[in-house]
Amino acid sequence: MKFEAILRRLTDRRGWDARAVADDVGGDVEAPKALRRLAAALGWHAADLFVLAGKDLPVDLAPTDPKADPGRVAWDYVAVPPARRILLAAARAMPQQPLVGLLPPPLRPFAEDKASAIIGRLLYYRNIKGVSAAQLLLYSGGPYLSRTTVNQIALGGKELDPQLVSSFARFLGIPIGDLAALCDIDIAEDIPAPVYADGLAELMWEGRRLTVQQIRDLAALGHDLRHRFDAELDEGVRCHCGRAN
Repeated sequence: MKFEAILRRLTDRRGWDARAVADDVGGDVEAPKALRRLAAALGWHAADLFVLAGKDLPVDLAPTDPKADPGRVAWDYVAVPPARRILLAAARAMPQQPLVGLLPPPLRPFAEDKASAIIGRLLYYRNIKGVSAAQLLLYSGGPYLSRTTVNQIALGGKELDPQLVSSFARFLGIPIGDLAALCDIDIAEDIPAPVYADGLAELMWEGRRLTVQQIRDLAALGHDLRHRFDAELDEGVRCHCGRAN
């Protein structure tokens, strides 16, 4: 989908005049300064609009480390309720490191004529890999899908439905109505989110600026917290690594 069509769907949903919006940002809605202003007005991350416009991410908006998958810390976040606040605070407190390198181009291009490929682009430039994407989808309301099926969605090869769009939107931190409009999916009523999905998008976004070593450190903290709060956990989510609590 061309960025002009993307912008029109987002502005139409808000009752804005797309041409007036374009004029307000100087006419060229794909200019870097305009994309930043549009993101602030829409309540989106600026990086997401750069991605959807097909623009290279400025250094200050690029993921820090191409190998750092923030989804690695999602399980401990959802499984250990007392750990959620601690993990999110720890991620936010981690110092910003220099850019390790730019993300390489995707192995397969995302189809411009497939609405679900919008989700694929957003996942790719968040550093969320296939397995993590499938897990995060489940944690955000489901359904459970294999990595292969999630990859098919990302490449535009599988149809979407309201539940899928709602769940992707939750962990991507994008308004559900916006993503539904972009994917041309009618969501007639709210689909309840799991309690543990609250704050998950913020953790995933914060993880986007971390290095792979910082993600490992955060995952190690999550493991420690599972032991610290062992007595408060159901048997099914307790850690059985053999370490004494």
